[in-house]
Amino acid sequence: MTESGILLVLATVLERQRHSSTPNHDRSETAFPYLSTIAVEFLQVCVAAEQYRYASRVLGTAWPRPRPGTTVTQVLRYYYLRGIVHIGSNELEWAVRSFQTCVSVPAETVSAIAIAAWKRLVLVQCIRQLAQPMLTGVTPQAVKTMPPCLHRYLAAAEHAPSARTEVPEGPQPPAETETVTHLVEAPEETGHRHDQPNSEESGPSPDGHGNVKVYLDLVGAFSKSDSKAFVTLVTNHENILQGDGTAGLVRQVRTALTDRLVYDCSRVYAVLPLTDLAIRLGVSVVAAQTVLLRLSTEQSWPVRVDEDGMVRFPRWSDVRMDVSAHDRIESLLQLTRAVQNLDWQVASSHKYQTLLRKEKSKSGSKTNAARSLAGPRGVEDV
Repeated sequence: MTESGILLVLATVLERQRHSSTPNHDRSETAFPYLSTIAVEFLQVCVAAEQYRYASRVLGTAWPRPRPGTTVTQVLRYYYLRGIVHIGSNELEWAVRSFQTCVSVPAETVSAIAIAAWKRLVLVQCIRQLAQPMLTGVTPQAVKTMPPCLHRYLAAAEHAPSARTEVPEGPQPPAETETVTHLVEAPEETGHRHDQPNSEESGPSPDGHGNVKVYLDLVGAFSKSDSKAFVTLVTNHENILQGDGTAGLVRQVRTALTDRLVYDCSRVYAVLPLTDLAIRLGVSVVAAQTVLLRLSTEQSWPVRVDEDGMVRFPRWSDVRMDVSAHDRIESLLQLTRAVQNLDWQVASSHKYQTLLRKEKSKSGSKTNAARSLAGPRGVEDV
């Protein structure tokens, strides 16, 4: 698919569409006219071809909005597929924003696409704590802007039996309250298995709640730092995770949980034997050394292992200082880029140039009038 040239064709059409409907003075990368069918299909093809970084580069930081006539399915597909693209590009913050937008689309019935986006949203929220060790102990929260039908759906799934729980035979007593929800299936699409949910992957499960209970249990085990319960859930529901296309994300959450356990140990101990740390993590000594090495290199966390096999953790006061300073620098850099982009937009704006010429003409006329009223200067004026 990559060699066929379809990606380049769709990207070219998308760029022409963008420039044809955007004023000449506002053609920055943040100015995107509207959410079009071409943009949805471009994302679909990029996900199928696994060209995530190319799709992210073409989209930039634009955040298109639907125009009159855009269907709800198009909006859901666009932001769901965009979230997949940002996961593949390791842009987790953008992935969270995309999935949050997808699950926040107003609706009267629950969509299978929204459920698939919610599953990935809660997993990505856990993975984000890899890069934010100071957020350990934070539970991924539900999106407040979700439509009421999705809130009811998730609330009912939370109290539903798990996928492997055996239901006793015979008639069951009626429940005190019943939430009536159903899934609106997305049309079948071609492409990679996890690019678009269909009736086989994201439709209702035998428990009637799209296997949402499995993800609620996984997030709960992650929030409690219960590694054993997490591994047990993954083992018992491996087929469900494979069918949903989230097995890779769950493995990353497992890595994040291991890192979280290391951070928890560093809050309690200043020095800890490597063998004891391996027991707490539930891994071998060699695997524990690999975890510490990865944290010290990828996360720039100053942890070390002495020759006598003792793990020396850094003081959390120093870590807080480093993390806060890094966050401030990143915020200042983002603010600088935003100001530069704003300056460029204002300077190239036709309205700004017109106002500038008017101000110059007014100031010039006032200067000439002042000179004419002053009259000749004589010796007595010196």
